[in-house]
Amino acid sequence: MDSSVLPTLTSSSGRAEVSRVAEELASGADTLRVLSRLRAAYDAPVANAILLQAELRPKAIAKFGAGADGLIVLAESLEQASRAEVSARRARRLVALGVTEVTDAGAGIGADSLAYAAAGLSVRAVEHSGTVAAVLRANTSALAVQVIEDDALDVVAGLPAGSVIYFDPARRADGRRIFDPQLCSPPLSALVATHERGLTVVAKMSPSLNTSDVPAGWDAEWVSTQTEQGRSVVEAVLWSPPHAAGARRAVVMSGDAEHVLTGTGAPAPLGALGAFVYEPDGAVNQAGLIGELALELSGRLIEPRIAYLSSDRRIDTPFAHRYEVLESLPWAKRALARTLAKYDASDLVVKKRGISVDPTALRRELLPRLRSRTGDPLVLILAGRLAIVARAA
Repeated sequence: MDSSVLPTLTSSSGRAEVSRVAEELASGADTLRVLSRLRAAYDAPVANAILLQAELRPKAIAKFGAGADGLIVLAESLEQASRAEVSARRARRLVALGVTEVTDAGAGIGADSLAYAAAGLSVRAVEHSGTVAAVLRANTSALAVQVIEDDALDVVAGLPAGSVIYFDPARRADGRRIFDPQLCSPPLSALVATHERGLTVVAKMSPSLNTSDVPAGWDAEWVSTQTEQGRSVVEAVLWSPPHAAGARRAVVMSGDAEHVLTGTGAPAPLGALGAFVYEPDGAVNQAGLIGELALELSGRLIEPRIAYLSSDRRIDTPFAHRYEVLESLPWAKRALARTLAKYDASDLVVKKRGISVDPTALRRELLPRLRSRTGDPLVLILAGRLAIVARAA
């Protein structure tokens, strides 16, 4: 995006135009006709920018909610930007820890800076890209956010000991995601070095962060929330001392509400299949807190190293989905087809871990085997070589 279009985009008339075009596109309007109308009213760069903002609006709303209407977004920055409820949670935690000022090192389009400022924190937002920094200024102009166009590590190097730094390292290159924290920009080693110089570091990492990559003595939390694709682990966050004690946390969010499971990765016991199967939330799996959840559920692993827990107790928990076991049998497709012929179910949901099976193809093959198609959906859970017929409970 050419920064010269920002005055028009951020004006009241420009914002209204973006909203109008977004509504037109949502109602099925032809994109080329919309663009022709825009080019009749605006210079080509402005027309193109308005159309792009309108096209990105649904993704922006999914991440930022109603606040998306006032934001200018960039496609690549939008992909990495934090979701509004997750940013707000992190801001609340910083405030609760007594933090009053934070440096957002690599602020992007400003999603986290906006949350920190809204929570009452004094914010220094650093962005090295001139184009992104211009968008950042536009997005944060209504709040007391100091925007610095510079290299984040250079700015951080000049800050005094005790400063709190929030990093969101770039995790994309050439359109591809980067999963190794040492290949991100800046790398994890630079974040550790920043802390070793006496600064406090909070860092948003890939949701696939391995527990083995967490620096010694740092806290790590994996956060799941509802997305347009369903519930997902959307990020991992590292917290350096002094606001850490080497703990792991699984954070399950529902709107602004949050549920936190904390532990150090205790092993889960192994045992027989009981009356219920619990499928841990992805945040629990990523945090390696299956053992802690098993303790909470009076449960055990069904199979070694496969993250399905079983218990004889019906326990409500935000950290897992619960299924009532109807019957189980060794995994064999023909035997399973015969078993399903006894059941009346409107649908069949296939879940699997520890076995190489295409769930979509298996569902398509087994669905016609049901006796009839009017009852509550069945859930087929494949845990290694064990097949479990169940229903959501």
